[in-house]
Amino acid sequence: MTTPTAAPGPPPAGLDMPLAPAETSAALHAARLQFALLIHRARTAAIAAVRAGWWPHSHAHQALTNAGLHGLPTIWPVQANLRLDWHVAALTADTALTQAQREIPATLTRMLDEKGTVAELTFHAVNPQQPGADNLGYTVSVTATMQIDVEACGHDDAPAAARQRVRTMLAAQDTLTLTGGENYQLPEDLDVWDLDVPDLDPPSDDLTVPPAPDGPVHPMTLTQLTGALNTLTRALRRQVIDDIGNGLGTTGDLGYDYADQILTAMGLQPLPRSWQYEITATIPVTVHAASAADAASAASRAIADIYPTRPQYMLPITYTTGPVTHHEPTETAPGQWSAPQTVTYLVCLRGIDSRILAEAAIRQQLAAYDPQLVTGPPLKTVPVGHRVDRILDGDLD
Repeated sequence: MTTPTAAPGPPPAGLDMPLAPAETSAALHAARLQFALLIHRARTAAIAAVRAGWWPHSHAHQALTNAGLHGLPTIWPVQANLRLDWHVAALTADTALTQAQREIPATLTRMLDEKGTVAELTFHAVNPQQPGADNLGYTVSVTATMQIDVEACGHDDAPAAARQRVRTMLAAQDTLTLTGGENYQLPEDLDVWDLDVPDLDPPSDDLTVPPAPDGPVHPMTLTQLTGALNTLTRALRRQVIDDIGNGLGTTGDLGYDYADQILTAMGLQPLPRSWQYEITATIPVTVHAASAADAASAASRAIADIYPTRPQYMLPITYTTGPVTHHEPTETAPGQWSAPQTVTYLVCLRGIDSRILAEAAIRQQLAAYDPQLVTGPPLKTVPVGHRVDRILDGDLD
């Protein structure tokens, strides 16, 4: 006789109680600090990867901005239009204008210090500094169009950086003054991938006052802040994973190791590992063609669906750095050719180290071309080891 199972009782007292105000405050502080630390580590790791030559500057910059963070410092060519007054001692207005035409370009070029160019100067008026008086002072009004190269972490920050640089340059001399008319903007046809980059230094973010994604009026609750931290974590992982092979390690397997080290340097979980096998199969292919060249092309097309880049049945198969070997076609009958193809696959097993399962996966892949290949041809299997999985999903991993 089976004894009936008692219904579960209520949870122990206290487990569903809300946090006390002091506990909530401490949890909020910890979450803010964790958020700030992740931002700091993300920037530090990205800069270190760029300095080491692992990650192109533009890719690392894009990864940070796509994750909602400030990008890496980049040199932005800001176009500036400034209305300036030039103060000069001269006997006549003509002499003052001549001096201004000679000295203003030289002064602006010296102030820019090879970090920009003077594109155009438009002279508007030459006026005595004291109208009606017999004096030697004149003011020449001019509009200067310049390109000012500034370091900024993003598109929106560059105009403000250029404005601040102009203020600093003008404050260091006493012959040019800004009369109030100024405009700063980036070129409309700007290609961010072509921008110059400065030498990067490790970031010096101040963690004594941790930044948090709070609004100025409505600070985030603990639940909202925790959600923002999780969102940033997922975004950073996705950006790094998606850049493997595109910017992180453009050849070979280096990108996976680089990405794994960058993520762990950010304080995030390492990439998942799997047991991996390189498995090579020589696939018998028979085609009908008029020539050996046509037969070779037809054979390649015939097995295209079972290439390593096209895993069938959601199999854990991907490609290796080894190419497909196209054997010389042999005519076995008029218009009929035998053109074997040797293909090397990479099988990644996360859950278990099993040569049998790895070879079974390849048999299933080959069966998509010819069901008889489930039992043949012979396979050459080479264990690669337990390392970063080569089949990654940016949304899940």
